[in-house]
Formats: sequence, C-alpha cells, structure tokens
Amino acid sequence: MAYETKSIKDILDNINRGEIYLPAIQRKYVWNDDQITRLLNSIMLGYPIGTFLFWKVKKAIINDKEYSMYEFIKDYHDRDMNKNPLAPQPFPNPGDETMWAILDGQQRLTSLYIALQGSMSRKLPRKRWNNDDAFPKKRIVF
Repeated sequence: MAYETKSIKDILDNINRGEIYLPAIQRKYVWNDDQITRLLNSIMLGYPIGTFLFWKVKKAIINDKEYSMYEFIKDYHDRDMNKNPLAPQPFPNPGDETMWAILDGQQRLTSLYIALQGSMSRKLPRKRWNNDDAFPKKRIVF
C-alpha cells in the first residue's frame, strides 16, 4: 500500500476519464450547502481536509465478481439527480486495466466535484416538487 499526493484537479480529471468510481457499499450523497461551503473555506484557508482512501482493482475482477459501481454526481438536483448513476457494467475492455474505487472521502470528493465542475439544484422552500422553477441551478464562482 502506498501513500500518494495528488492535486484536487488531478483527482477530478481521473473521475472525468472514468478512472474513479463509487462502490455500492457507499451511502448516497447527503452533504448540505453549509458542509460544502465549510469544505471549500478550509481548502482556501490552507486547512487540512483529510485523506482519501482508494481501492485499486482490476476491471476484470469487478466484472467477474459482478461488483456494483457507481459514477459520481456532477450536476446534483434534489428531485431529478440525487442518486449516483450506475457505472457501465460489465466494464468494457477490462483486460488488465485497473480502476479506483473510493472507500473513504466520498462525501468530500463528490462535493468538490459538484462545486468545481458541476452544479447544485436544491428545492426552494414553499415551492412544489413538480415545479421546475423550484430548483434553481447554483454554481460556485470564485
């Protein structure tokens, strides 16, 4: 087992290339706006945000054992996209290719992914769930 230092940008690029997934053992995404804000504030102030624990596994093993893997939510929406989409299964062209599954830090990593590359649509109070205008899209701007 090796410890490796990577930038947030590198990890987000790995997600975009389909190299990092969520195993089915992970709970659904639950962080609220305040938790995301505190995470981003910690990063901007240079505070530690903890480590991430990844499991490096061959795609062929995932396919053989029929492990369920999920993609990251990029554009969170309280009504329409609040659960992680299922990853392509079986993984195409597994060969000896490996992938990473996040075991610890999923809430932080998903929050960073949404904040830095996606959007957040939370339901406004006193608006109907079937009203599309009840879910304004928010993006982080620095």
